[in-house]
Amino acid sequence: MHNPASGSGSGSDSEPNVEPATGADLNVPSDNDAAAEYVVHHGQPRYVEFRGPEGSQLLILKSDSDASPLRPDQEEIVDDKGHVEFMREAPLKTKQDWFSKVATCLVHDGDWHEKSGKHFTFNLVQFPDGYKLYKHYKGKKHNPRSDAYLFGSPTVLKFRSPNEFVPHAAWLIFGCPRDDNNNPRCGCRYCSKVPQKVISKRLSERTAHLKHYTGKRSARVATPTDRRKRTRSRSPVRAKDYTRINAAAGGSVPRWQEGPPAPGGRT
Repeated sequence: MHNPASGSGSGSDSEPNVEPATGADLNVPSDNDAAAEYVVHHGQPRYVEFRGPEGSQLLILKSDSDASPLRPDQEEIVDDKGHVEFMREAPLKTKQDWFSKVATCLVHDGDWHEKSGKHFTFNLVQFPDGYKLYKHYKGKKHNPRSDAYLFGSPTVLKFRSPNEFVPHAAWLIFGCPRDDNNNPRCGCRYCSKVPQKVISKRLSERTAHLKHYTGKRSARVATPTDRRKRTRSRSPVRAKDYTRINAAAGGSVPRWQEGPPAPGGRT
């Protein structure tokens, strides 16, 4: 297990005084088959600061954003079919979901903390500088579909899920290393061309011990208090015995309950 890394305390102007990441530190395979197993950089994290209770809050001190203007919130316009399509900054609840999933995956998969591999979750303090999470709404006005997208990287148009961003965030934390051709040595699906299902499978395996984490896109976060819905057992409803009721009341028995007539009797 690695001890929590310490940073400079500010992610905007200062960075930790460390040597740049090397190929040996990154453990990047050279062939395509091995690349499918490479998801997150391993070793001591460099550009990250652990804060808060028990070091559970992560501040990423490095960014690849070129500080270009991000997408402004779009006006909701309804077309002649009653449909809408617009994008706005994601609400706090969606951001918190990403913060938890990204940070928890980073730490547990990279083994960066003394609580890695235990029932312990982490959270990002914020997205890297220049990154912003949006929600895209499309469909019927009263019930449009919504998807969260993270913008900010100059090499990736958008990240569609926390699992897509995790390897790229690890690349930022290790100083944005590049190969001899100046290509990002990043393990995300867009930079490495590794299928996302391979990346997500590994991240799910590395966080399987965490009950709250599902690894699924836009999944609802479960809680330890979740329980199965109890169903009431239903016993068959018995019909009333009107024979006894009428007898107790001194009344006669209805003809339809008298049974068949006796031989030679009156009908």
